Amino acid sequence: MNADLAKVCEPTIKNLLKLAIPIALGMASLSILGLIETTILGHYSQQALAANASASYLFFVFLSAFAGFAIAVQSQVARHIEQTPEVATRYTLIGLIQLTLVALCFIVLVHFFSRELIAAQINDERIVALASEFIRIKSWSLLPIAVLMALRGFWHGSNRPKVFLFCLLFSHIVSAVLCYALVFGKFGFPEYGLKGAALATLISMSIGTTGLLILTLKPLNLIRHIAATAPLKRSEFKIAWLLAWPTSFQQVIFAIGTAVFMAIIAQTGVTELAAAHIIITLSLVLILPVIGFGMSATTFISRTHTLFQQGKGDASDSQKWYRITLTLSLGTILLVSPVLLFSTEPVLEILTKETDVINAAYWPLIILTVSLLFEAFTISTKQSLYALHQNKAVLRVLSMTQWFGLLPIMLAIHLSGYGSLEIYTLCHACQRAINGVCLYRIWKREHANPTQILETSDVTV
Repeated sequence: MNADLAKVCEPTIKNLLKLAIPIALGMASLSILGLIETTILGHYSQQALAANASASYLFFVFLSAFAGFAIAVQSQVARHIEQTPEVATRYTLIGLIQLTLVALCFIVLVHFFSRELIAAQINDERIVALASEFIRIKSWSLLPIAVLMALRGFWHGSNRPKVFLFCLLFSHIVSAVLCYALVFGKFGFPEYGLKGAALATLISMSIGTTGLLILTLKPLNLIRHIAATAPLKRSEFKIAWLLAWPTSFQQVIFAIGTAVFMAIIAQTGVTELAAAHIIITLSLVLILPVIGFGMSATTFISRTHTLFQQGKGDASDSQKWYRITLTLSLGTILLVSPVLLFSTEPVLEILTKETDVINAAYWPLIILTVSLLFEAFTISTKQSLYALHQNKAVLRVLSMTQWFGLLPIMLAIHLSGYGSLEIYTLCHACQRAINGVCLYRIWKREHANPTQILETSDVTV
């Protein structure tokens, strides 16, 4: 491990921001794209917006399965890119293979069962028909997205996120323009309505992924590696799987829980479903920079681990990285949340022309904005624990609070006849606070002896 890497891994705000800003911009662009799509459909029709909500949270379940594999690639690349770059290459290839297989499985599932999956969320036949067609088209974009996620792990893990950011921003700009053109039939394109949004995602993701794959071939030495090295080993696939599955499983469980959350809200009406989709999409724009800080912490704490094992680092550096990440995350939310708190109605009027949707979303958006402080704390702690391979501990906490806390309470409220979007959002805010407290207790417990945690948390090759 050279001196330059040791300098880069020094726990400072400057070093974190160098990696976090490009990641945060890339993540923010994804949320902004979702917000643009929501705004376009919000001005097209309430039915299209509600159908997009039902299909989008199902699509979110599929994307969530990719998360663990991308984090596994990032973690292994961060550990090996300097000393053994060929190992980093092998784990990137493994990630590509695993993610592609997962994507193909989901495409087959949607092709045969899309209507049943949507009908499980909402009873409106018109919404079910619209959403089923939408998700069947959009599911094909899972293939380019799977490749994109594996390559994201490589670029982020090697501390070079700008290449990924450039390709992602380009594809998102293409998607936003195509979405507007294909939904409303502008610039000479036919009017496809909701289908146009799905086609825009498929086309733009294919273009962006192709460009990123071409740019990755040289630094990854992909062709030379395939021609000159031994076949990938079963043990390597096993290691990648062991790193990936807890996070992917946790994310899928969380995503299914979110889909159930939206399904319960959908029982109160199409207007409430459309309103919930708007406020959740809007809140993601605010929280995504925090995820960027957290993902950067994952890389730096992993490298701190490697330096310590080689006798060139300080066992307390991981704690310093955590404090820096937490400070930046909470500070960001405190800076941006007042925009929504003091201009809630004007913001909603930009996103939709439906007065009923605006009225339904007003107070839930205020509650959700306040709860982002809890979410920022949770994300910072969760991503720091991922770097120490405490994935299973995170899985236990988040799944327990969601499936044995939030969802049963929401269902009981719904069955009692007192369900409303405001009450459901308040329940969600309480769950976020509990998550933060529980994860912090795990972090504090594990760092009672920082030397021990750094020596025992690794998954070796």
